Amino acid sequence: MLNMADSLARLGALAENPVVRTLATAFADAGFDLAVVGGPVRDALLGRPTHDLDFTTNAR
Repeated sequence: MLNMADSLARLGALAENPVVRTLATAFADAGFDLAVVGGPVRDALLGRPTHDLDFTTNAR
């Protein structure tokens, strides 16, 4: 497992992923929230490669 600083850096990098940024911007422009959840967050914290993206949103 990574130290806290490295884990936070990996989470930040995940948030800067072009797909995440594009989707987050589109949802925000429509007045909704979008968050990365699940496996990608776990993998970032553990220093593992991320192979997919999981999201949650308040959009209906």
